Amino acid sequence: MECSLVEMNTMRTIAHTTVPMPGAYNREIVTKEIIKFTEANEIKKGIKLHLIIDAPVHNSEICDDDMYGFVKYFNLKTGKIITASSTADMLAYRQWNLIGMSFGTKKMRDEWASHSRMALLYISDNNANMSMINNGVIIDGLGLGEYRKYTSEITMNHITGMNMNDTSIQTWSKAMEPMLCMMFETMHADYTYIYLDPHIGTQPALDTGIIKTRYVDNVNTTTQQDIIESVVMIDSYYEGDHYYMRAARGDYQDVTLEIEDDDGTVKSMPVFQH
Repeated sequence: MECSLVEMNTMRTIAHTTVPMPGAYNREIVTKEIIKFTEANEIKKGIKLHLIIDAPVHNSEICDDDMYGFVKYFNLKTGKIITASSTADMLAYRQWNLIGMSFGTKKMRDEWASHSRMALLYISDNNANMSMINNGVIIDGLGLGEYRKYTSEITMNHITGMNMNDTSIQTWSKAMEPMLCMMFETMHADYTYIYLDPHIGTQPALDTGIIKTRYVDNVNTTTQQDIIESVVMIDSYYEGDHYYMRAARGDYQDVTLEIEDDDGTVKSMPVFQH
């Protein structure tokens, strides 16, 4: 488990620690380690706390027997408020924002917010989870369930370290195809993204036919950085304004005044903030 204290405006990590988790974790162990970190860094009640976990999460309820009821348990134990989210959901929302940010016109950015459907498959050393973003809304709680049979050969331990050779990559690529087909038939997403953790330099080729599949470009970042970015993005959402929309406008357009010309035309003018 990794704990980070982050400055939201700059996404700068102020404090960070890695906590070894021997064996299976549960809500008592996780709560104890979070308390240790918050006390060591004098984190008060006013600071938002997020738990990002590699498991399906719906409305902050973790779909895992050992972590079920974690948010309520943590709140009662500490008196602090915490939000639980799925790693796949957070990384999917980040990728959705990055795509929106890449559009050059406001019309295209608005179109992305109202007519887009994107799926993401998060693959770690020994696990896989999926997520979907529909018009900027995270469809949370998605789990592989009975499709876990597809995950036995697609986890990262098959293609990293000493195992990374032509045979293992071919086997991995072939195992990915039914998983991606299942996701497409279930979600009918416009694009399906694959997030590999740990990151690797060479991304295996995939034959997915009509399914538009791409890898998340994360070679030059860490998963921790990407998750921090996703937390900042989701916390900045307000009344239909997603992170990429705010980033495209710039701070100077956050506040506007209605000004009437001599001919009666009303214009919305930005107020510069310095």
